[in-house]
Amino acid sequence: MVDNNPTMSTSEISLATAIGQSSVNRILKRHKFHPYHLQLHQELYGNDFENRIIFSRSPNLTAPDFFLWGTVKEMVYREAPTTIEDMRERIQNAFTEMNELNLAARVHANFKRRIRLCLDQNGHQFEHLM
Repeated sequence: MVDNNPTMSTSEISLATAIGQSSVNRILKRHKFHPYHLQLHQELYGNDFENRIIFSRSPNLTAPDFFLWGTVKEMVYREAPTTIEDMRERIQNAFTEMNELNLAARVHANFKRRIRLCLDQNGHQFEHLM
């Protein structure tokens, strides 16, 4: 019963089996089921980590993942694209527009400013100073 539903309380088990609650507690403890510690768990195998989501601090994430692709996507999807050619043209136009706005230089300058503020604050919060 506990194997099928580990979240079931000892009172519910007692009512379902017509066994006293103190007896249910003793039985559970004898079989190493401590009612106050019951919880579901998942056994992990060696290859399970290959199937896991990449974490936010992964070294595989680059600056374009945080800024560039989001900005390009926003520019491209202002209106729904109609064809593949339309999509290609929108992507090219987005990069052209970014070059005209000198966006890369502004992002670089902002990044350097953030690094300086972070160093000035010894790694503590600095966003409020921006």
